[in-house]
Amino acid sequence: MRRVVAFITGLPIFAGPAVMLWELYNWLETGAWAPIRLGKFLDHWVIARPFTPFVDINRFIDWAPLTLGVFVASIPFVYLGFYLLRLYDLLTRRNPDRLPERGPLH
Repeated sequence: MRRVVAFITGLPIFAGPAVMLWELYNWLETGAWAPIRLGKFLDHWVIARPFTPFVDINRFIDWAPLTLGVFVASIPFVYLGFYLLRLYDLLTRRNPDRLPERGPLH
């Protein structure tokens, strides 16, 4: 179970490099670097863009590369995975920080 949770925790970390490899593949194929923008990605998948009352933040969301968006979005999943691993260790008593309990004779 621990390996499954660790694998799921590690998956979001590889999403950003996967997007980067796709951009690299397109660059090698066409000879022109065309980064995938976060705004275009959200429009393509018909996902509503986050709106803020600040114009510059909205421009940044339109301009930001998808790899940055994937990285920022993966941070909560990584922390959730670490939390689940710690919880699993505590529930199965595989906690290395915990001292072994001593019996009455020690």
